[in-house]
Amino acid sequence: MKKTAVLLCALYILCLFCGAVPAEQQTLAENLTPNAHVCLLEEDLFAYTDGDTFILHTDGTGLCKTTYPADTVLRRGSYIHAVSFAGDLAVIERFDAVTLTAEDFFALPFAARDLYLWEHDAFGYTYAVLQGDSCTLQVCDSAGSLAGDLKFASPIRGIQVLENTLYVFLDTETRSVTLNGTVPAESTLCFSHTEHAPYRMLTAKIHMDEEGVLRTADAELLNTGHAALNENDLAAGEGYIYWKRSNNTVGRCTQEGTSAEETALPGTIEAVSPCAAVVRTDDRYILVPYGAFASLQPTPSPAPTAPPPAAPDPMAGELTFEDGCLYAPAGLTASRLKKILPGADILKEDGSTAAGKLRTGWSASVNGTVYTVVIPGDVNGSGTVNSMDLRFLQRILLELDEPDGARIRAADLNKNGRPDTGDLVLLAARLAE
Repeated sequence: MKKTAVLLCALYILCLFCGAVPAEQQTLAENLTPNAHVCLLEEDLFAYTDGDTFILHTDGTGLCKTTYPADTVLRRGSYIHAVSFAGDLAVIERFDAVTLTAEDFFALPFAARDLYLWEHDAFGYTYAVLQGDSCTLQVCDSAGSLAGDLKFASPIRGIQVLENTLYVFLDTETRSVTLNGTVPAESTLCFSHTEHAPYRMLTAKIHMDEEGVLRTADAELLNTGHAALNENDLAAGEGYIYWKRSNNTVGRCTQEGTSAEETALPGTIEAVSPCAAVVRTDDRYILVPYGAFASLQPTPSPAPTAPPPAAPDPMAGELTFEDGCLYAPAGLTASRLKKILPGADILKEDGSTAAGKLRTGWSASVNGTVYTVVIPGDVNGSGTVNSMDLRFLQRILLELDEPDGARIRAADLNKNGRPDTGDLVLLAARLAE
């Protein structure tokens, strides 16, 4: 049943302040294939890719389709930016967020295989970090032309736009860049960090680190217990932070890190927002408003007791040493690996100390022996297994790229000694899970 914008707003307010909403559910998409995945969920917008990429309003009005299947879809101000890869072109398609009409279509001045990180702002500018030049933030204007750059003293590990600020995550600090529709000339220190590098900013003062802990610049707020959640598994709004707690539960807490609660939903959660989640049931995406949240806080013990012995890290059992390589699961961070392997040194490909999620091609010195890190599926060495790896593997099979030994091992998912179409099938199936 279609909802008017007024009803959607009312549901949103009721959800936030009362903790419950009418049990209205709305089908957003039907007849999905196993490869379908959500690209974007906001209070009024939803985007998903299933062969093609579709963008629609969550109240059932409006629908548009991108020219090419999109790798990412982001809303920034009044624009929706869809990034697609057509051969070796990185294509930007820009839509009006209200009317969903196409506004611009252009290719970035970088080869798709060279793009490592990218972001957009409300002025239509694109920010990119390239493979092999990780200390430079490239800046493209609203027409996609290279307009300038901004240099940093250490490699850029991540970038994120929040309102009119670009946050740049470096090895030991996070810096901010004020956005105003021009090429930025400088950055400002936000906060320093050693072990607990940010994964995603949720507000100007709160971030989640790569091990799933909500933090301010100088304090731990709450450990969600879920390391390096995907972008669509996190949301912040009206004093609360929401996250995908399990396949069918959403957790939330106040932005002070208190009053942790959860609510169960009917289906597999694909994305969360401050008032509702998208769940998948069979071949449908359904928008489900949150019901009542129940407390997650444990009952205090009547008397202090000795803490139980620490449980072994479950990722320890997924580490494998083979032929001079250390095979590790995607999402494992350098700091967590050091806890599993005390005394280990983790280095980037340039020899500098590594932090954050492990990447294919890094090295680990364990008991005096140096191993090359291999993350199965992380074919492009970004530390995350996603559709970019699938495209890179396709290029390898077409002999358009000649990767090094570590990336070949990361691509060899069926362990037959070489990348082949069987690995392509296995990687596509993994991304569809």
